[in-house]
Amino acid sequence: MHDANGDDVEKALGFLQSRDNDSDVYNGIVISAEVRDAFTGESFDLVALSSANLLDALSENGLTTVSEDDAMIHVNDIIMEQAVLSEFDERES
Repeated sequence: MHDANGDDVEKALGFLQSRDNDSDVYNGIVISAEVRDAFTGESFDLVALSSANLLDALSENGLTTVSEDDAMIHVNDIIMEQAVLSEFDERES
């Protein structure tokens, strides 16, 4: 991954996690058809929206917003959980 902390990546992760139907991303992310439909269409452009405008759009649709910082913490937690790496084996030449 070239830039896992890029603005677009962080914004997309916050957007995705904010759409979770029970606001608990640690039990999986499920997006209802109603929420999906609210953000579908030619008029919605995630890349063009500022982070502030995105948070406003999520709030206007009754969604609990997940900050970019919290979204990245969740992603880090999941990566660490799934990686199950405690130490590296010694490299052999």
